[in-house]
Amino acid sequence: MYQDFSNGRKTEVDYINGWIADLADREGTEAKNQRIVQNMVHLAEAMRQFKK
Repeated sequence: MYQDFSNGRKTEVDYINGWIADLADREGTEAKNQRIVQNMVHLAEAMRQFKK
């Protein structure tokens, strides 16, 4: 994920952290930290567009 982000590519955050958070939702538990990481990476990806 770091290499993707560093090289300007879309990360795999939805497939990794998002999958874990979705699984927790299906099982009736919470994975707040996974959602936070997922949202922070999406924010960083969006902010990267404005740094160019």
